[in-house]
Amino acid sequence: MQVDYQDGRLEKGLNALMRPGLVHILHENGDVFDGPIVLANNGEYVPHGRGIYKWRSGAVYEGQYDHGLKNGLGSYRYPNGTIYRGSWKNGVKSGPGTITYTNGDKFSGTFADDRKNGKGSYTYASTGAQLMGEWQLGEVVSGKWIFPNGKPVAMGGSMRGSALIPSTVDVDKKSPPLGIIISGAPASGKGTQCEKIREEFGVIHLSTGDMLRAAVAAGSEIGMKAKEIMEQGGLVPDEIVIGAIKERLAQPDVQEHGFLLDGFPRTPAQAEALKALGLDIHVFLMLDVPDHMILERVTGRRVDPETGNSYHVKFKPPPEEVEHRLIQRKDDTEDCVKPRLENFHQNIASVRGHFEDVLVKVDGTGKPLEVWETIHNRLAPLRPKTS
Repeated sequence: MQVDYQDGRLEKGLNALMRPGLVHILHENGDVFDGPIVLANNGEYVPHGRGIYKWRSGAVYEGQYDHGLKNGLGSYRYPNGTIYRGSWKNGVKSGPGTITYTNGDKFSGTFADDRKNGKGSYTYASTGAQLMGEWQLGEVVSGKWIFPNGKPVAMGGSMRGSALIPSTVDVDKKSPPLGIIISGAPASGKGTQCEKIREEFGVIHLSTGDMLRAAVAAGSEIGMKAKEIMEQGGLVPDEIVIGAIKERLAQPDVQEHGFLLDGFPRTPAQAEALKALGLDIHVFLMLDVPDHMILERVTGRRVDPETGNSYHVKFKPPPEEVEHRLIQRKDDTEDCVKPRLENFHQNIASVRGHFEDVLVKVDGTGKPLEVWETIHNRLAPLRPKTS
């Protein structure tokens, strides 16, 4: 480590950080920090105040720090060019902010715990269509489409606001782009990890519900069949779900940038149909979380109906002043979750059997950033190499 202090003194080695002040730090791994540092409670000198941190990967943060953590206003540029500008709290996106993706798509709204959470809007640069709605834990729970000139357009994207971002590298045309499947029980953390995978690796995030809604918006034959069933409150059969998947996977953005299938395939029939397409599936990520932890995660969720903020009675207790008005969503009860878990377990064994050669089990019981580190380390070597 090399530390240049503003007073002109240059320090090197493991003990280079010796006192507070305005510094330029060159870490051994190539990371660079410019800004003020102070002595933290753990005895280490950390960023505090306005600074710029440049990672060797190409990521850059410019904004406020509070004893080593991003706090206040700041901007973060991901290695693939996606940019977040907005509020931070304890090192993660929290509060109002805007994400601009490399293809021009933009989400503006509120964030909590590094995820979209609250009111927001997602605008697709390619079509001008806009999704206005309410997000919770990274997923949209209610919303409406606003189309250019009031006319529906073919949507290539996600109801969750998954942007169509190009790959972070120039892909060798002889090497197929990444094909990823992620699976896990309800509340296993798929939504959080999908967001990070999409941002880091540039793949197109595809979930069954999103694709069905996109097919409906596009007015395709598959979409019209799905619309009729969904409006009647019925369960969309495998043949229609598979048809929507085939339509989406054949679109140019997926062919070029690869895909992240979220929660598909769910049944043996869907798995067999996917295999029959002859796609390059590089990895099947299986988030492993025991049922008792799933139940604890789901049944402990609470929502503030006035702000849309989400809390958890154990993992993220609410402030006392809002505790009295919190509600539990009707599908967050044990009676609702248990049947979904049973259905998941009935199908997952046979689904996994089709992808044993690329199966990667991931311990999903840790903190989101710990789980992400495991996933990132498994995916990074699979990234297509430049020609």
